[in-house]
Amino acid sequence: MLVCPRCRVGVPSIVPLIRRRRTQFAFRGVLALADFDVREAADGYSALRAIEQWRPSAIMLDLGLPGISGQVVLQELASQALTRNIPVIVVTGQLAESMEGAACLRRKPVSPDRLVNTVRACITAGGAAEPG
Repeated sequence: MLVCPRCRVGVPSIVPLIRRRRTQFAFRGVLALADFDVREAADGYSALRAIEQWRPSAIMLDLGLPGISGQVVLQELASQALTRNIPVIVVTGQLAESMEGAACLRRKPVSPDRLVNTVRACITAGGAAEPG
């Protein structure tokens, strides 16, 4: 198994997959300031390949990704043995019919404090944080 060559030992890592680059940049900054090791991929397709190698502590996923939908990414992560136990935090402005495979949900817009608290709670519990 390949591991993330630049990941810091003992620091939770996260891969944010957010539709808008400006929002992803802001989330990356907030999470880095909260001492997360933030790993990024260019799009959903490359993220699926990279996540199997990096094995992050969590994945932040926007359902409205271009190219491949966030719902498809969520289903693919849930179906693979190497990725199904990685908590997925869905951060979206969309209403979704099914969140199966998501450990936590946070509706946009989201404040920096709520974002960090949701990610921490989701990684710690591996389960649901309050919706909103």
